[in-house]
Amino acid sequence: MLSDLQKLSEIVVSKFGSSINAWVIEASVFNGPFAVYKGFISSVNQYGEPGSYNPIGFPASLSTVSLLSNCIEEKLTNDYIKKVDAIYKQKEKELLTV
Repeated sequence: MLSDLQKLSEIVVSKFGSSINAWVIEASVFNGPFAVYKGFISSVNQYGEPGSYNPIGFPASLSTVSLLSNCIEEKLTNDYIKKVDAIYKQKEKELLTV
């Protein structure tokens, strides 16, 4: 069930209410029931255990910020496309009624 992202996001929304935005991040690898996020700590082995962690440059934080920035950019782009499409459809409708 944890690998079904759609179902997982539905569970999160059902717990917190439909007014929230639920962001479910797919793990690059699973070790049994445990998710392994290699993008956050690059030295993890196939079991998700970190070999070491060098905090210089805040690599885990930068990965999180980059991920969220990309998600927000995609959301804004999709919203813009929807608005342009709605304007186009309205103009088309106006032209057909003339």
